[in-house]
Amino acid sequence: MAATETERVNQGFLPSPVAIARITKAYGTSGEVAVKLTDYFNEEKPVFIYFDGLPVPFFIDSYTKRGNNGAIVKFSTVNTYKESLSLVGKDIFISADTLDDSQLSEYFSDREKILSNILDATVLDSKGKTIGCITDYLDYPENPCIEIKLADGFRSLLSEGDDDSFAEIPFNDGLILEVDSDTNSIKMDIPQGLIQQRD
Repeated sequence: MAATETERVNQGFLPSPVAIARITKAYGTSGEVAVKLTDYFNEEKPVFIYFDGLPVPFFIDSYTKRGNNGAIVKFSTVNTYKESLSLVGKDIFISADTLDDSQLSEYFSDREKILSNILDATVLDSKGKTIGCITDYLDYPENPCIEIKLADGFRSLLSEGDDDSFAEIPFNDGLILEVDSDTNSIKMDIPQGLIQQRD
């Protein structure tokens, strides 16, 4: 018998996670947070935030839209400013299973178009040293990233689990120095504090 979504989440696995928002700051004294939204946000469904590499479910008590892509959100289990402060900078996810057909088609169409152009590409740092190869494209709100399988001799500084051989790198025009289609490589200005050479 196939596991339910709740059972899969309890086992630490969220099927086909889709980033739908990013928490930008704590807001007020009762646990509210300010978030930046994508078009896929739905306040009526449980959402998930990763802690130590595992998806934790959160239910939304209240939701107030702010501007074109912002909102103030109150989670049922977050009730103090200190608790909300611990969420700042984290991304909010849902399972792709909860998107309707048109949303699902749009999301994966956009994602697959990008991924088809960069999957398995070699990533070089600004000096031309091989850092690793691209294994995934992560469509985080206003901060798209690529997942890289790091080359031997490098490790991720931000890994939440035991495996530090993968790293997430912001993927935007400001960091891309050169794209070479002949060698399927991308030279990037890698931000400090993300990866380092092993001892």
